[in-house]
Amino acid sequence: MLLGTALGVWLLPSPRAVRGVIFDVHTLVYAAAFVLLGFQAIAFACFTKIFAISEGLLPPDAGLDKLFRYITLEVGLAVGALLTIVGLGASSTR
Repeated sequence: MLLGTALGVWLLPSPRAVRGVIFDVHTLVYAAAFVLLGFQAIAFACFTKIFAISEGLLPPDAGLDKLFRYITLEVGLAVGALLTIVGLGASSTR
């Protein structure tokens, strides 16, 4: 994920040449794919740990218990609704 982000930031201003090889928009597409795959790998690891703890396969984690006191379904729904409203407002053409 970090590699994809760094590569994307490096390529955003203009195409780059390294030893005669041009890195352009196609490399930027691969960088975006690296970011997505990295995020999905991290999310999978987190959800796997949470599932394993809830099923009793791993011992409880004090850090996750503390985090889940503040992050609830209602908080997630409110944040999601707020982000949706902000996104719709930012995408308006007027």
